[in-house]
Amino acid sequence: MTKTAIETPSNKSVSNKTNRKKGLSIFILLLLIIGIACALYWFFFLKDFEETEDAYVGGNQVMVSSQVAGNVAKINADNMDKVHAGNILVELDDTNAKLSFEQAKSNLANAVRQVEQLGFTVQ
Repeated sequence: MTKTAIETPSNKSVSNKTNRKKGLSIFILLLLIIGIACALYWFFFLKDFEETEDAYVGGNQVMVSSQVAGNVAKINADNMDKVHAGNILVELDDTNAKLSFEQAKSNLANAVRQVEQLGFTVQ
């Protein structure tokens, strides 16, 4: 006598469950591989790439410079402000200029005294 396995509904459900688990495992493994591949592609090729929709900024840029050197005390214009000719954009700290002016006045006074002394010695 030979024994034959008769598939009962419980045996079918067990084999269906194992097939489902196997298929689900393969699907999750494929998703994981695709995710890792996308992450590696981004890391090596796309992480330093910047993209904008349609960013266009137009405007007139003018180089602004001072006639004298000094430290900035106050800025009267902000980024993207519209300015007109003659507007005061930056105020410089006048401490160094005042010191230089006072020193120049004292140098002038010394020079005047020396000239007067030379005038007295010539006579």
